[in-house]
Amino acid sequence: MSDEYTEHPMTAELAWNEDVDWERTIPFWLTQSLTAEQWEAMPEQICRRIEVVDGHVIFMQSPTYDHQSASLGLAYAIRRDARVYATSNELCLQTTQDFDLRIDNSPLHHRKPDVIVHDCLRDQRSRPRPSDTYLVVEIVSPSSRVTDKIEKLAVYAEAGVPHYWIVETRNGAISSVTWYALPEDDKRYEVRACWTPAETPEGIRASEPFPVRIAWDELAF
Repeated sequence: MSDEYTEHPMTAELAWNEDVDWERTIPFWLTQSLTAEQWEAMPEQICRRIEVVDGHVIFMQSPTYDHQSASLGLAYAIRRDARVYATSNELCLQTTQDFDLRIDNSPLHHRKPDVIVHDCLRDQRSRPRPSDTYLVVEIVSPSSRVTDKIEKLAVYAEAGVPHYWIVETRNGAISSVTWYALPEDDKRYEVRACWTPAETPEGIRASEPFPVRIAWDELAF
């Protein structure tokens, strides 16, 4: 490593000192384990660009047009159905995009699902936990295929996220949505359904975690 660079001290307070010359400084969270307390002290512009796995920071790549379009369409449609369910059952649910799901505090582990439905939070800085979560949706990108379909599948199941959708896109449209659900007292997902425009032209139809009815036209880019 060149001598002209220095590693930043591992303290949350010092890490975001405005006087630091970041062009010549390596922030501590690139070389050492990040704690929940340090993450809480980080600026929002950094937090919204990272995931943290066992204390190690992973930068998120900018989404493609297809990825962003699929996320937006699904979030809008899912939020509509979640609100109907919440109102009829006197619940408070939120549907958010690119929002942190806190898996564990020590070592710090949180993911940033493309869409997540969870219980309403106490304050803006709070983050949902698996026990607060109804549904997580990940849209597969070329760079995230292994992460979404293998790593996150195992992580969400082990954490107890009850329902997980994996969404694939092709040629400017959603090509499939696969619904994984946790059987009672199990930590391994089972496939409940796989929706595709060709095989399920009526659209997405799910009974859990709340009734979902989404036509493919609603998800057109």
